[in-house]
Amino acid sequence: MAGVKLGRNKREKTLLSVLFVMIIAAVYFNLLFKPSIDELMNLLPKVSVLKADLADAKELISTRKTIEQNEAQARLKMDEYKEIFPSEEEVPKLLESLSSIAGKSRVKIIGIRPFGREGLRAAEKNVVYQEIPIEIVAQCGYHELGQFLQRLETGDRFIMVKDMDINANPENIKRHNIKLILSTYILIAKGSDV
Repeated sequence: MAGVKLGRNKREKTLLSVLFVMIIAAVYFNLLFKPSIDELMNLLPKVSVLKADLADAKELISTRKTIEQNEAQARLKMDEYKEIFPSEEEVPKLLESLSSIAGKSRVKIIGIRPFGREGLRAAEKNVVYQEIPIEIVAQCGYHELGQFLQRLETGDRFIMVKDMDINANPENIKRHNIKLILSTYILIAKGSDV
């Protein structure tokens, strides 16, 4: 019986030792690892959000060159439009240019004037360009009129013919009385800052 007690004591000592080691491991785990694991569990959602933000930032960085190219193209297009559409201050120069084109086409200008210019500054807030009609009264033949219209069409400025009246000239049957309503667009003053 003494051998049974001894084996039992040895077994109890071993069990107590294992139990003691497990208690120490549990205390060690709760004191050292559990706060780290809790902190890790709190950080995981933040890390996934940061990963998504990082992916978005990488995508933006990769498209930066494309965005810069698009911006450069838009600026070139704006400069091109500024050439095509005169500003309000350039209207007299545009009228002189129309008169010069008419002279080259052998169209005799009797009168040229813009009309409908009232309220240019009172336009809608986001409007940058506004239509401005121009009336031309002239005398010419059909061939000269065709040359004049062709030169307007192929010129640097955007100009369209809105209305045209051709009447016989009783004094000269080869030169007709012409009335043209042309239309162009002008850059309104506030749009020049764009």
